[in-house]
Amino acid sequence: MDYDENGKAGAGRPCKFEPWMCEKILEIASNGGHQAAMMQAIGIKKTQFHTWKKEIPEFKDAIEEAKLISQSVYENILLQGAMGKIPGFNFNSISLLMHNKFPDEYKRGSNGSTVSSTEITINQLHLSPKEIDYKIAQKLEKLQALGIDLKGIDNDS
Repeated sequence: MDYDENGKAGAGRPCKFEPWMCEKILEIASNGGHQAAMMQAIGIKKTQFHTWKKEIPEFKDAIEEAKLISQSVYENILLQGAMGKIPGFNFNSISLLMHNKFPDEYKRGSNGSTVSSTEITINQLHLSPKEIDYKIAQKLEKLQALGIDLKGIDNDS
């Protein structure tokens, strides 16, 4: 179904889509929210959500950006937990969530273990290369303070 510049769908039927909905979706994603929360917040059902993803470019773009934002939120939680900054951190729980919410990035093997090529990307949506290098240097210092020396590790294996 095509939408015109006035939000009319198909045979002149008004479309319920409004641009504020994209902002709401991004807000929910920034808090780690899932698609169900997004649908509820903008007042649409699952079928409408998926139809709009296919047919409204602005909505599709917002959903794609929301996925990246949400993934970043959960990767930061994973990183904080792995560094011991979250008391009682449950790795298995976050691992299952990452696998289910981001299956392309967090595949699991047939035995339930994480596939060996899993990579974690630190939130770099708004960082310059210099800022990324600085953050990496900070993390390496923290690892060294914990007695973990990464020198001599082959990064290509």
